Formats: sequence, C-alpha cells, structure tokens
Amino acid sequence: MHKYRITLEGETCGGDQACCEEAPNTFGLNEDGRATVLDPTGDPPERILSAAKLCRLGNITLHDIDTGAQVYPPKPKPRETTPLSRFADVVRWRTLDVPILLGDGTEVRIRSMTDDDADASYAFFCGLPDEDRKYLRVDVTRPEVVRRRISYMKSGKVKRLVATAGKEIVADGALELSGDEWASHVAELRLIVSRPYQRRGLGMLMARELYGLAAGEKVEEIVVRMAKPQTAARNIFRKLGFREEAVPPDQVRDRDAAPQDVIQMRCDLESLWNALENYVADSDWQRAR
Repeated sequence: MHKYRITLEGETCGGDQACCEEAPNTFGLNEDGRATVLDPTGDPPERILSAAKLCRLGNITLHDIDTGAQVYPPKPKPRETTPLSRFADVVRWRTLDVPILLGDGTEVRIRSMTDDDADASYAFFCGLPDEDRKYLRVDVTRPEVVRRRISYMKSGKVKRLVATAGKEIVADGALELSGDEWASHVAELRLIVSRPYQRRGLGMLMARELYGLAAGEKVEEIVVRMAKPQTAARNIFRKLGFREEAVPPDQVRDRDAAPQDVIQMRCDLESLWNALENYVADSDWQRAR
C-alpha cells in the first residue's frame, strides 16, 4: 500500500473543500480557510490521490514515502526528439491572414487579434445569442472587459486569433499559456464561433491554427473547460481526442448566477495533430492551400 508525503503548494486555496470531502480524514481547512493536512495516512491512498486530482488549483503534490518518487501531479515525460520535418508541416499549412474559402464560397481570414479589434470584438460578443454567452467566464457585453481581454495579450501568456468576414469578426479563439513553470507544458484552448458560421468547418480551422501556436510554444497538452450543459462542444472535442477529467461540482456560476459543473477535457498535442489531420484531409482546408 502506498503511503504519501503530502505537500500543499501555492499561495492561494480555492476553498471549495473538494479535497476535504474526498479525503476527510486527511485534509481539512485551517482558520484562514486554506487546506491543511490533518493526517497523511488518514484515508486510503486511492482517496488521497483522488483528492489531489480534485484540487482545481493543482496545489496538492504527492510523493511515494518509500521511493521518494513524485506520484501526483505526474512529472512530464522527457520530450521525445521529433524530426523537424514532423512539424515543418505546421508552417506549410498555416494560413494566417490569407483568404480561406468555406464550402459555400464565403471568404474568411484567420489572423492574430490586435488592439484595433476592440470595437469589432465587442460587436461579435454582443451579437451572440444569450445561450452562447451564458457560459462565458466574463461579461463580454461590457466594452472595458473586451479591451482588458485584448490587453492581456501583452503578457505573452495569451495568444488570441480571430476569423473575419469582411470587417466583421465571426470567430474568436485563444491559447492561454500557464504562468507556472511546473505546468508550462500545458495550455488552455478557448474557441467560440458565431451561429451563422457554425457547422461550416471554421471551428476546426481555428483549432488547427491554435494548434500551430501551441506547437510553437512547445506545449505538450491542451485542456479545455466548459459548463456541463455544453454537450455539443464536448462532443466536438471528444472527436478531436480530448478525454474528460473529474472536476468538483457547482464550481462556477453562469451569467444567470446559476451554479454549474465544469467539465475539463485534456488532449496531448500528438493526438490533436492526428485528429486535425484526419479532418482536414477531406475538408475545405484544401481550398486555402
């Protein structure tokens, strides 16, 4: 039976007591509302491991007390040397800021977002149906919020792309890089496409460009997070090879202040590449080459 040395990292605690509920004899909250270790052997090892995985901030680190090996979070595997030609294709198929024809002949362009996109981005989000805005993290119907999203790009930790049809933004995508060194191999992907441009391949083309950004940043895994009712989005990401992970219930509130479960999905970059290649082989992407 494994025995763990438990280390609590980070300067903040989510305070949602997920670890306490999963392993109540091992974890508790101190007077400051932060998680603390009550007894490192208080619960079965599998419950302690499960509790560590439920920490949404990733603050719990487990080491095998006998071998000293880090059990959770798993250390990234040494990066295998990949022939340069394997990712040389990334450069060849990227089509940033060049015309792309969708199946019906509509011309769009995918490019990096700029400061000049503030008004068009605001119009894009205001034009989304309430149902599409309901599960967004921030209220993008406020101009100052839209400008703040764009300003975050200056940190270098957020890469944003837009798809435009004429002067109108019709899709918005982002790759959020972790600011923590121990999670530098993981990035979060965000993507939303306006209703008239859904089911026309644009979402996949945006995903492929975001993949290119991730490859350039030497990211190894991509995560996406969405509210549980967003079943259509989950189905799309399943097709791309993403797998679901456990997340505590009622973790966020939607625009109506209703509590929602968050589903986190994860995919390694190699699997995502293969899924996108399979899709693009018979898609409108050929029109942009």
